[in-house]
Amino acid sequence: MMRANRFFTWLNTASCIVLGFSRSVPAEETGASSAAVAPKIPRFSVDYMDRSVQPGADFYQYADGTWVKNNPVPPDKSRWGGFTELQERNWFLIHQILDSTLASDPPPNSPARKVADFFRSAMDTNRLERLGFKPIQPGLKRIDALTDTRDFLRLLADFHARGVDACFRPSPEVDEKNSSVYAFYLNQGGLGLPDRDYYLSDRFSKQRDAYVVHIANMFALLGEDAAVSKTHAATVLSLETALAKASKSRVDLRDPIANYHKMAVADIVR
Repeated sequence: MMRANRFFTWLNTASCIVLGFSRSVPAEETGASSAAVAPKIPRFSVDYMDRSVQPGADFYQYADGTWVKNNPVPPDKSRWGGFTELQERNWFLIHQILDSTLASDPPPNSPARKVADFFRSAMDTNRLERLGFKPIQPGLKRIDALTDTRDFLRLLADFHARGVDACFRPSPEVDEKNSSVYAFYLNQGGLGLPDRDYYLSDRFSKQRDAYVVHIANMFALLGEDAAVSKTHAATVLSLETALAKASKSRVDLRDPIANYHKMAVADIVR
């Protein structure tokens, strides 16, 4: 998951670089497949409404019922909505840009060539399979060597400096109470499941069981035997459950101020 998230972050950055100095090349010029159909452009439409429903009885179904009926969650997704459609389309367009860059044979040592080579290396799945977990072994060894809270905080700071948003997500955002300035926010995190309810509600017990099996499988891929991987998976669930209990609920997060813990930069420096 971490590798996938960082890869798509890189994709967005790379595409922005390419757009700065590269024209868009038609598929017939690049040899890229023209069979792929671009996802539709998400937009609001009154056709998404279900006018057979009285708005006073169920406003959600009235406003969005037809869209929900015609757009079931795809089998490879945990959620689906207008913003997910937009993200899928953006990734499709970014992929086209990168394919075009590969096919255009940019000059050696040019920014376009560096992007093309980086993309080519990321798509070399045979090499990725051979490498396995070797690229993250230094990080795993540092985790194994942790002895106290200070070491953990140092490791956490280093992870964040490398783009791994462990435990929380920092971001500069428009100040919730003063839109003329930006503020530094920390958003709660550290959960592998969608939100705290998945850890605390009985109705998600099946999902929790499946999650533990998944974690155990990941530990097994790292080389642990079955018994140890199951024990470690249970530890992960216990830790994340403790974090979930300290997390804000979705109801609390409806308050835009409660969604974040603001930290003044001056306080951080102090």
